[in-house]
Amino acid sequence: MRRRNISQGYRAHCTVWVNSLLAARNWCGYTAVYMDITPFAKFSSDVNVIAVQVDAVAQEGWWYEGAGLYRHTWLVKQNLIHIATDGVFANPVHNADGQWTIPVEVTLNGSDKAPVIVEVESTLIDPAGKTVVSATTKATVAPLKQSVAKLTLAVASPKLWSVDEPTLYSLRTVVKRDGAVANEVTTRCGFLTIRFDTDKGFLLNDQPLMLLGTCNNPQCHRQGAGLG
Repeated sequence: MRRRNISQGYRAHCTVWVNSLLAARNWCGYTAVYMDITPFAKFSSDVNVIAVQVDAVAQEGWWYEGAGLYRHTWLVKQNLIHIATDGVFANPVHNADGQWTIPVEVTLNGSDKAPVIVEVESTLIDPAGKTVVSATTKATVAPLKQSVAKLTLAVASPKLWSVDEPTLYSLRTVVKRDGAVANEVTTRCGFLTIRFDTDKGFLLNDQPLMLLGTCNNPQCHRQGAGLG
């Protein structure tokens, strides 16, 4: 069995059926939704039917929202053991002692018939393509369940992200099963600190930064009829 996920952009309440079985609901038209249709799927040469209903009777905002499926929808075929969609969390932290760490959380999905032990490796790569630091851990993934593998990377003197130099690092996360690569995901991240001071205002990396303005024209307004 292989795991399949659907993500869609739509407006208003959404209900999804797979082979006439209720698979998922999403009550907000402004958020993406991912669902595993493995338990509902037919295999071999059987035809799978996915039906999506969008109900726009109730509005979420005071503007005209429209209705329908009008953003990308993906049917994703994955290995039996894989990283969930958007399943890597890596947010650099500047600790009180002045050191930087990256707490990494990797959400794993499993579709095998029995629990599987995998090795998870996360490697931080600098903008020049050089390896900075790496860490590994093990995780057990049960059938049709999720498991979260946690690692911590200690990073010495990273180059900070700034408006003038928006430096980004890459975090490559690899899942190995019996020594073979089962899945790989690359996530971008940057190192920076932000805070507000009553006297100095907004500080980026402990340096005052003038905020020149904000965007008060949300995406929904640009897409609404008569408001573009």
